[in-house]
Amino acid sequence: MIQIKMFPAKNGDSFLIKAGDLPNSYLLIDGGFNDTYSKYIKPELENLASKSKSLGLVVVSHIDEDHIKGIIKLIEENGSNLDSCIIKIENIWHNSLRSITTYTSNLENLSLVDREIIKDLTTLDYPTSDDDGDISGKQGSSLAKLLAENDYIWNFKQGYEPISKDSVSTYSLNNEIDIQILAPNNEILNLLKTKWERELRYKGFTGNISNSVFDDGFEFLLARDQTIIDTELISDIQNLEKAYTPDNSITNRASISFILKAKDKRILFLGDSWAEDIEKSLKDIFKDEKKITFDVIKISHHGSRSNTSVSLLELIDAPVYLISTNGQKHGHPDMPVLLEIVKRETSVKRRIYFSETNIKIEDLKKFEDKFNFEVLNASNNWINL
Repeated sequence: MIQIKMFPAKNGDSFLIKAGDLPNSYLLIDGGFNDTYSKYIKPELENLASKSKSLGLVVVSHIDEDHIKGIIKLIEENGSNLDSCIIKIENIWHNSLRSITTYTSNLENLSLVDREIIKDLTTLDYPTSDDDGDISGKQGSSLAKLLAENDYIWNFKQGYEPISKDSVSTYSLNNEIDIQILAPNNEILNLLKTKWERELRYKGFTGNISNSVFDDGFEFLLARDQTIIDTELISDIQNLEKAYTPDNSITNRASISFILKAKDKRILFLGDSWAEDIEKSLKDIFKDEKKITFDVIKISHHGSRSNTSVSLLELIDAPVYLISTNGQKHGHPDMPVLLEIVKRETSVKRRIYFSETNIKIEDLKKFEDKFNFEVLNASNNWINL
């Protein structure tokens, strides 16, 4: 049996997957905020460790704070990978600056002005919001810095290789679990690098960018990248084809998205990916299949109308959908996305699981009988497949 737990992560993502029977057949996908970790993730991992279990893989889909901050807190408290305080972690996937470039550290050769620019960036920390509990007074570190300092196996080595469709494609965690990467590809990661370089120049940096590794500044600055969408109000029953506004955030586009295969099940995890990239990748893999079915689909970007298109939903389906958000910050998920999912013809009764209480649960329940689905609050409970 495969089990999935959606941790309450407010407007973020965090999932724990039990995908097999081996001690390392556990995956943690994203970590939400600090209090997601302290209230939910930490107790669960301590329980697993007490049973001699380990995390075979931790996936950080991308660097936005609502996905990464709980993982940072985990690594801070877990300490050295050689002597883990919470749980043994065998591998971490995380694309930071050193993963997507061939830069080498050369800070001492920069001009005083350039060094001050980098210093300002590395002391930014992640944007602090009302969604992030348990704020400590000390300066935060980027995840990249913590992984390097604590000797974690990161992107299979020391973080200098990218996790991308072009470089990894498929990966076997053990003889129970296979993963197929859908996004990003190297072209998308290069766009992320270009955005970083452009931001540095905008701030007045004049030195040789290719001779400098600044993981902290990279993560802190690009975590501020936001989707800019049409502010036109959408109605609860509006057609998704009209409501859809494509995402334009490069950090979202760089999300690690993949198919998890275990025990004859296929689970589609989409991070905050762009619909167009996922659709192309799936068509490349599945060729002429008109409808690609999964056992579970984790909807991209908390059900935003900018990341799930009509054409993508025409291509994919599943009996179970996962949506992670409380809806209090951005109003996610958008009802046109939810209605497009449930109104399609199906021979099974779909189940739509939310990570925690959300006003859209009651809004969606009004359509249960009409479209043959069930909407549930799975807050911190196991979903059995």
